[in-house]
Amino acid sequence: MATGDTVTSFSDPQDVLDGPAKIDGGVVTAIVSANQTGWHMVFANCATPTGLQYIQPIKVNITSAAVSTAPAAVANDSCWQYVSLAAVTNADVAGIYKAGQYVSPRPATCAARIGSDGYSAWTFTYGQGNVPPVPNFAAVPKLLSPDGAIVTEAGVRFMVEWNTTKNIAFTSQWDNYPDTIAVPVPPAGGSSGNASAAWVLVAGSTNPMQTLLANAALHFHFSDGQVRDFSTIKRRGGRGGGEGGGYVLADGEERIYCQGNLSGNGGGLVFNFGAE
Repeated sequence: MATGDTVTSFSDPQDVLDGPAKIDGGVVTAIVSANQTGWHMVFANCATPTGLQYIQPIKVNITSAAVSTAPAAVANDSCWQYVSLAAVTNADVAGIYKAGQYVSPRPATCAARIGSDGYSAWTFTYGQGNVPPVPNFAAVPKLLSPDGAIVTEAGVRFMVEWNTTKNIAFTSQWDNYPDTIAVPVPPAGGSSGNASAAWVLVAGSTNPMQTLLANAALHFHFSDGQVRDFSTIKRRGGRGGGEGGGYVLADGEERIYCQGNLSGNGGGLVFNFGAE
């Protein structure tokens, strides 16, 4: 980049930078994304004083991974109040990729589109391999506490009805499920109790065409009228949060990186988060 040229914008195709970047005096300033190491490339869109535009590659070598902002482990003496989802559960997560169920809405024309199982990409050869995975709960018994709650590595507890045919509350833009579900949360510890955090266990499926888009949203409505909105944004990487993939949970003020597989073979993603 020559003296006098300016940086007008930049492109970060490898998700090296986290959050909004600042461009000042020809310098791009940003925070390195969590868990990134090695050589990467950022592209700056530049302009000369005469108006000529060009792209300047910027090599970035990250020698140590940034610390992830995933929630810390909870205290052992924490008190828990479970919120029942029995009134809104509507499916069995094991059947998320059942063939023939995602048929509307679809355009009434020829188009490259995801299969009716919600998993098979248009590039898959029909009937020849690429069988959708079947999520299961085989590992759940190892996570159960004496009272039947699922306990995560961070020490968070969830009372999940996992051994039934309705064990998840699905929302979707497909007509199969509602696009919104509301869950009333009773006051913690009684009518006047206050909770220090809220934890949610989420399972979902995505595909490369939904990268860098809000795949879902969580809205927290508080008794004092405040609302906190969180969007689950798919990062670049594997299917459903596989190697190099994952979700970013963002509300404009903070970002929490979450990654993991629901069934161990890329069939989905399970993550949890805490909000003060």
